[in-house]
This record gives sequence, structure tokens and C-alpha cells, in this order.
Amino acid sequence: MSPRSGQDRGQVGVPGGGGRCARQGGGGGRRAVVGGGVAPGLLGDFAARRSLLAYQQLRGAARDADCWQDERPPALALLRTQVVEGKPHQRGGSVLVDALLDDEDTEAAWEAASDSGADDRQWLALADRARAVRPTDALGVYQHLAEPLIEQTGNSVYEQLVNLLLSIRDCHRLLGTQDEFTAYITALRGAHKRKRNLMRRMDEHGL
Repeated sequence: MSPRSGQDRGQVGVPGGGGRCARQGGGGGRRAVVGGGVAPGLLGDFAARRSLLAYQQLRGAARDADCWQDERPPALALLRTQVVEGKPHQRGGSVLVDALLDDEDTEAAWEAASDSGADDRQWLALADRARAVRPTDALGVYQHLAEPLIEQTGNSVYEQLVNLLLSIRDCHRLLGTQDEFTAYITALRGAHKRKRNLMRRMDEHGL
């Protein structure tokens, strides 16, 4: 790291942020998005709203300026502060979990969901992404999501349930516990054999 100041390097800091982004010079270098006039507004908007959309806008601006690696930690810190303040959720789940999922940082998103909670949509997304490396954890999520659907009726419910059952089957295959899955399906069929549409959908998928 050069001892010269940010101004000497043609860089500007982000108010309230921990990183620095480049300012466009006369020679056509990186443009000043964060700290150069556009991103201070974006950062302020993100700090005020702390929504996924505001996070995406800030990320896009910082990536344009080639400094997202510097701006991401303070942005996530704001969302973690929201968790500490007891306001981790937007309508539709945890903003922190959504932001980490949007970054494709599945492991960090899983940890955040485990620590501060997530809604069913987010847990399903996490399980789908992590299934190959976390089959046991993903299996638990799928089974938890399937349980209330098993007692419900309706074609849309059956579609959701069958999709979950297919994911449960994949987890058992990864774990080498296909016999447990067979017993699970046999019990489910025995208890709900009168749900003809459900039985038909299960037959169509080899369940």
C-alpha cells in the first residue's frame, strides 16, 4: 500500500464507508461512481432504506468504479447493524440474507439465516444452492417446508410438495440413504392415498 494520500492517487473516500473508489481522470481511467457525486447519494439511500434494491444499486455503482471489494464490507455491516437493532427483515425476509444470496455468497447467507432468521422463500433458495455441499442441512429444510403442505389440498399445493419431494430424494441420494426416502414416500402415500391428484403427480415423477 502506497503511503500517498487518496487525493494524490486520484481517489476519494465514501462518506460513512470503509473503502475508496476511483475518480475518472483526463486519461480515461475508472469513473467516479462512489464518492464522486453519484454514490454518496446511493450510499445515503442505501443507509436509509437498507433494501435489496438499494444494495444492488450501490453494488452496481461500485463495480463500475472497480471498488466493490472495498465497499461491500461496510454495506453488509449496515445490514448486520439492522439485525442487531432487531429490524433484520423487510417484507419478504431478511435483507442481509437476500443481499448475500444476490452476491452468490451462499455460505455467508446460510450463516446469516441461521443467526438472524429467514423466511421460507429464502430457506428454499439456500437449500437449493447448498444441497450439493450441505445435503443434510438442505434435507432438513426441505422436510420442514414439506410438512405443512402434506396436510393441505389443492393442485398448486401438490405441485410445491412434489418439487420438495424431488429435492428430498436428491438429498437422500447424495447421502446414500435411499432406503430412508423409500420408507418416507411409502408412509406418505399410505396416509394420503385418497388425494388422487397428488398420487398422480407423484406417479408422474417416479415418487
